[in-house]
Amino acid sequence: AVVLRCGHGIHSTCLRELQRNAPTIVQAMRCPLCSKSTQEDMSGIWRVIDEEVARVRMPKEYRTTFVRLHCNDCESITPKVPFHIMGMKCGNCGSYNTQEEDRFTVEVPEGDDENGEEENPEQQQQQQ
Repeated sequence: AVVLRCGHGIHSTCLRELQRNAPTIVQAMRCPLCSKSTQEDMSGIWRVIDEEVARVRMPKEYRTTFVRLHCNDCESITPKVPFHIMGMKCGNCGSYNTQEEDRFTVEVPEGDDENGEEENPEQQQQQQ
């Protein structure tokens, strides 16, 4: 058995199975009981996801979509984070081990999106 950093135990074969079959890296690194990250330092993984979020441009119909997030690691709520298919980052601890609690649209004033340029969600989040 392996004791995860949250204190929960799991058979080592079950942990390997979880990590092998999870649909995303974040889900593979999450305790199946409490959803906390299984590793003490996830900063390398968060950095990779940061890069993907910056690289992947969201379609126009999602650029005004925001979410209210619950962080599985620090238990905080971030009330307004830009929606992104690659992941949504906790405004408190920087974890992507988050859970969407609500999704909403914010109206963009006429003409603000005419040139087709968009800030990436990381830039939008920093401005808030």
